[in-house]
Amino acid sequence: MRFPHPLVRATLLRRYKRFLADVRLEDGTVLTAHCPNPGSMMGLNAPGSEVWLSPARSPGRLPYTLELVRAGGPVGVNTCLVEVKNVHLRRGNGTAAEFPDCVTARGTKHLVELQDMVADGRRAVMLYIVQREDCDHFRLAADLDPAYAAAFAAARAGGVEALCYSCKVGPEAIELAGPLPIDEAKI
Repeated sequence: MRFPHPLVRATLLRRYKRFLADVRLEDGTVLTAHCPNPGSMMGLNAPGSEVWLSPARSPGRLPYTLELVRAGGPVGVNTCLVEVKNVHLRRGNGTAAEFPDCVTARGTKHLVELQDMVADGRRAVMLYIVQREDCDHFRLAADLDPAYAAAFAAARAGGVEALCYSCKVGPEAIELAGPLPIDEAKI
């Protein structure tokens, strides 16, 4: 998704009448913005939420449209936790996208946390995004970080889901292109 103009950060004060939201800009200005989603937005309508606005493109409209709401808050049983990793490593003449490209203690910690969430009855997904177009599958670079590979195997055995998507990369945008298979046999 690309926005034609930079978005403006604000704080949600309240959402009402399906299409209206009162917000406070960073300079303290309070105003009413158009909310294009007529649904309840349950879970995304809490006062104090960080929101992002786009300036109106047509005269006679409210000055801003609510574009994004930062999701957050308490983690419930029905929550799906997603950890996203950028993948850019491809070695030699191979066709595999690989992660990580160096030791990542933080990444290993995230896998353990996802596994703990599954043990608590929640859903957890490890999502790898390959931002290059010359790979036809994904695998872990276990030789570069054996601890991460071991944590991944344990997380998968513990119920953490794993997904990988490739991207179409161009000067205008980076867009998801489709799923890539994950080679777990070499982990």
